[in-house]
Formats: sequence, C-alpha cells, structure tokens
Amino acid sequence: MKSNNKVSSIIKDFNDGKTADAILELIDLIKHNPKNLDYLFLYAKMCNQTNRLDDAEKTLLFLISKNKTSTEYLHNLYSVYLKKNNINKSEIFIKKLLAIDKNHYEAQRDLGFIEYKKNNINIAQTILEKIVTDKNNDPFALNILGLIYLKKELINKAKKLFEKAIVVNPKYIDSYNNLGNVYFNLEDLDKAYILFK
Repeated sequence: MKSNNKVSSIIKDFNDGKTADAILELIDLIKHNPKNLDYLFLYAKMCNQTNRLDDAEKTLLFLISKNKTSTEYLHNLYSVYLKKNNINKSEIFIKKLLAIDKNHYEAQRDLGFIEYKKNNINIAQTILEKIVTDKNNDPFALNILGLIYLKKELINKAKKLFEKAIVVNPKYIDSYNNLGNVYFNLEDLDKAYILFK
C-alpha cells in the first residue's frame, strides 16, 4: 500500500509539472524494486513524454525482452521511434503489435501514416479508409487520409475530411493548413489566406 501511495505521488508530481523531481523519485523507487516491471514501464512513459527518447527506448527494449506480447510495451516503443523519425524501426514494432492485435487502432493509423511517408499512397489509403469512419474523431487520421486524397486530386473528399478534423479538434493546426491548401488549389485565395492565418 505504501508503494502505491508513493507511485500516486510521483504521478501527481509529474502531471503537475515537476517532471524532473518525479523522475528522480521514480528512479529511486526502481533502485529499491529493480524487478518491478510496472515501475520501469512508468519510467519509460515519463521519459517518452519528456523526450528522453534514448532512455525510453532502452527501457522499453528491456521490457519487451521480458514480455514480447505486451501491446502496451510495443505501442510505446514504436511511438518512441516515430518521435525519433526512425520510420523503419517504428514499422517493425507496429507490425509486431498488429500480429498480436490486428484491430489495434493506433497501430493501424500509424502504419497508414508510415506508408504515406514512404509514398506508398495506395497502401496508406487502404489502411486509413478501413479505420476512418463517419464516427471517427481522430484529427490525425482524418488529416492523413485527406492528404492522400489531395495527392490523388480528390479535392472535395479531402476538403470534407479537413473540415471534419477542424470540427473534431479546432486546436489541431494541421487541419487549417491542409484545408488552406485545398482552397489554394481551388484558387480561392481569400479562403486560403484566412485558413493559413
């Protein structure tokens, strides 16, 4: 019970912006409980959130060596590689995750993004169209599929997705930029200017 209170306190400090102190406290807790994988996973997630990506990677690789089928470990590791812009390693761990859970939404979405980045437009479109439904509230997925449509000159389809993304999350800046590009392509420079601004 005492260690649960300690972890709760560390998480609270981290969320309150005392990230360095929280991480130091967690490192001390890990020193006294080196076999506790939950503490190590929390450490890896905190490192990922604070962009200590090498520490996050090293810890997650260790955790995966202990449990190769943990979708949480695989998800966090591939997200570290995405942040490091290491598309190839990220793709390897996304595919390992999807082999365990073929319906893992974020892994499917991020594989679609990787295929888009690799210019495998048709593969990316197939992946993203499968997961982007009328009820989809993920501005990232909506934007990537919209960019695919824009690349294929399916302007109206792209426009609808960017508009929906703005409704879903008015603070997601990429949606405005992408919709601005649509209006630019339609030669409606006034609307494009407003959206870019």
